[in-house]
Amino acid sequence: YSHFGAYSKKDIVPRGFNPERAKEYFAKAGFRTLNTNGYLQNSNSKELVIKLSNPADFRKQDFMILIEQAKKAGLRIAYQTVDFSLAPGLVKSREYDAIVFAYPAGREPNFKTHFYSTHVDKNSDLTAANFSSSELDKLIDQFDASTHNQERIRLAHKIQKIIYDQAVYVP
Repeated sequence: YSHFGAYSKKDIVPRGFNPERAKEYFAKAGFRTLNTNGYLQNSNSKELVIKLSNPADFRKQDFMILIEQAKKAGLRIAYQTVDFSLAPGLVKSREYDAIVFAYPAGREPNFKTHFYSTHVDKNSDLTAANFSSSELDKLIDQFDASTHNQERIRLAHKIQKIIYDQAVYVP
């Protein structure tokens, strides 16, 4: 949400890359041993892998770098290209662990379309992150109902902080 002027919370910055810290979290989830391919696995030899779906190979070169970097933390990313016309169906099916997409630009952010709980676990091509929060819903309702610009900016910043803190969306 960096392209919405005053609505953008400027102090949100990408998280740093720390493979050792990632390995600590993966170990807490039971993935402690490196297999012969260099990826972490659990005690049942299940490999740590996420499926990353990318409609139309958007910025594929960037994701090839991400895949290489993830291996440093023991994470395998299974990259999958999806025809752009099939992307809404993929989002509805929830057949992915992570998906690449961009939010449409506009004068103001539209949080309800992408982060509102009513779309979660439904046959919907909205809320691709499948995240639900009553606190976030209340703030989104207040944002949509407000007619005061400064209040809307304040609410937009609070909404973005929750989205960032919960790692719902990676900028």
